[in-house]
Amino acid sequence: EVMDSEGIDRVALFPTHSLRLGGVRQPQLAPALFRAYNDWLAEHCALNRERLLGIAMIPLQEPTLAVAEAERAVTKLDHRGLFISPHPVDKRNLDHPAYEPIWDLAEQLNVPALVHVSTGIRLPTAGAERFNRYCLFHLHAHPLEQMTAAASLILGGVLERHPRLRVGFMEAGCSWVPYWLERMDEHAENYRFEVPYLKERPSTYFRRQCFVSFELEERAIAYVAESVGAETLVFASDFPHHDCFYPGAVEKVCRRKDLDAKLVSAMLSHNPRKLYFGD
Repeated sequence: EVMDSEGIDRVALFPTHSLRLGGVRQPQLAPALFRAYNDWLAEHCALNRERLLGIAMIPLQEPTLAVAEAERAVTKLDHRGLFISPHPVDKRNLDHPAYEPIWDLAEQLNVPALVHVSTGIRLPTAGAERFNRYCLFHLHAHPLEQMTAAASLILGGVLERHPRLRVGFMEAGCSWVPYWLERMDEHAENYRFEVPYLKERPSTYFRRQCFVSFELEERAIAYVAESVGAETLVFASDFPHHDCFYPGAVEKVCRRKDLDAKLVSAMLSHNPRKLYFGD
């Protein structure tokens, strides 16, 4: 009913409290919890698989088991993407060799890797050690962890090694992207001896393979579209969190005078299809 009233045809479903599963360290318990979540999500999406797109969680704590669970979640449970936590597990960033089979599988199965932050996880998180107020912690964690993930995936060579891998950076706004790509381009040039495997500028990899969701009132959307590429932006409602816009989320975007109809259509329709289905 909510989707119909908002004019939303399909929705990608991310976890809320289950975001914290990435911090479970017991080697037998963690994979079992991820399997249970993915099974439950499949039951939920079975109500209408055309409209409800499950995003599977995979246990990065156990990379070998993460590959097995990712394959099961996509091929057996029909989930449409892989939830990727940017937080380092055992000091592994996303460009760690242990994760290479995950990127291989995502390419093979034609599903995106979707980076999303958790502020309640028992893993290193930007801002966690410096602030004891949640507003300051949350302020830092979401964009800074996304920036770190983007740097790991791009400067770490993951997107060079996996040119068919699609990556989405979710729920941290899009305003950080132009600044961060400009800075990555500069560092890739100045420190090219450290990244000799990069055949393109970091910004080129982002435009070719990456997507970023925007906040509905974010003033930099048009600038990001112009400087990075309109093809990289995707709509996200964040429903039903307390800070989401409801009712009228889609209408809010469509009524913005600074966004032309072609850009709005791309962000609401074409780009999400390309992210989730590769169309």
